[in-house]
Amino acid sequence: MENQSKNLYSSLKSKAFELILSSTSHGFPKIISSSNKTLKYIWSLFTLISTGLCAFLIIENITKYYEYEVTTKIRFIPEYKSTFPTITICNINYFTSNDSISLINSLKKNFNYSKIDQNFEFVSFARVYADVKINNKKILSDSLDKLIISCHFLLEKCNLSEFSYFYNLHYGSCYSFNSRKNNENLITTTKASRNQGLKLLLNISVVKELRSIQPNYGGIIFIHNNSEPSILTVPITVSPKVETNVAIKRSFTKQMPIPHSQCDPDTQDPSKYDSDLFKRVHEMYKSYRSSICFDYCYQKLLISECGCNQVKFESNFSSVYCLSEEENKCLLKQYQKFNSGNYIRDNCIPKCPLECETMSFKKTISFSLYPNDQADLELSKFYNLKEGKYSDDVALVNIYYDELGYTQMVELSTLDFPILLSNLGGIGGLFLGISVLSLIEILELLIEFCFIVKSRFTIKLSKSNMVNVK
Repeated sequence: MENQSKNLYSSLKSKAFELILSSTSHGFPKIISSSNKTLKYIWSLFTLISTGLCAFLIIENITKYYEYEVTTKIRFIPEYKSTFPTITICNINYFTSNDSISLINSLKKNFNYSKIDQNFEFVSFARVYADVKINNKKILSDSLDKLIISCHFLLEKCNLSEFSYFYNLHYGSCYSFNSRKNNENLITTTKASRNQGLKLLLNISVVKELRSIQPNYGGIIFIHNNSEPSILTVPITVSPKVETNVAIKRSFTKQMPIPHSQCDPDTQDPSKYDSDLFKRVHEMYKSYRSSICFDYCYQKLLISECGCNQVKFESNFSSVYCLSEEENKCLLKQYQKFNSGNYIRDNCIPKCPLECETMSFKKTISFSLYPNDQADLELSKFYNLKEGKYSDDVALVNIYYDELGYTQMVELSTLDFPILLSNLGGIGGLFLGISVLSLIEILELLIEFCFIVKSRFTIKLSKSNMVNVK
């Protein structure tokens, strides 16, 4: 029995030496084949060092791979023709017309309005009240003919029929230029200069009786993509007596999806998520935006806890607005709860995935005086103004592309799987001279061991049977 064990060990050792000597790796064959002890020690030392460095670098690369780091590639894509953005124009004041006067006077009594420092609270209350109670809200704000004195695009006069009406809870009646359904027949431009964009002359006046409760004076301009609601963008304010020049550049950003970030690449597919909030965004708007979805999540919280709603983005969840003092106290409490972070994490994020692709307009804004004193005097006489000047209620706006084309920012994986394999192969080849086929040699060794053990077991079984027959 002892001899058989020695023979098995000897056979396994012999086969292992044979396969190592024929291996494609460099260090281990030299250790076995060297007859000189000094050389054997030298090969052993350097093989040990190389093996340690190889293991260290392999662990470093695998660790880096699971950190999911990204690099950002930024480049400018030139175009000979660019789609002009949608421009939404509003008066900065919700209440501007004569029809607003009677409403404001009646609300002052109910609100117990007495101090100038209550302006903000009162106007906020009046806006919500008008949104809920007044059917024809258009009469409270500027009409298109009143707000836009003149409009020119590419040096040609615009037709006011090209503007579409849009109601904004904060600013009332607004009007959008180049807002087409399904992106059909959007206006394009082949010029990038101040004189080759959209020029608007705005009348931002407010009736005298309403100026005391609305200290702001001016216009609001939203510059946004046709597929997005204007309220998603940060607006530009324009002032009377000033020419505002807005040079714009488009920028597209594409992030790497999970696990490199928290975004999902399939948010534009309405069937991707079984979430009522996600589906509602797709129903109400042309494309999905997580900011709208989070606002819907907040609206759901208010409806469930306060029985009323405070709308930023149109949702059709509830038409009951928070108006009473008790409802507003509840609203404030839920607002604090929502902003604590835990509610968003537990209730909103699972239903509102983040989008990976976004588009924005970068704006460079400059100003000049408009009109000059002489022109102001002549225009005031022309319009037969008895009080004030022509420039008191007028703002001039130029919106144009600074350059045709757009900036593209795309995230790329710093270390993806093919690069990881290449790095591991390079490290193994550099330090130990091994490749993928060297791993097959290990498999070959295991198979050979199995055959030797099986052969020995078969011989032993045959001898045992012969003894039993005798």
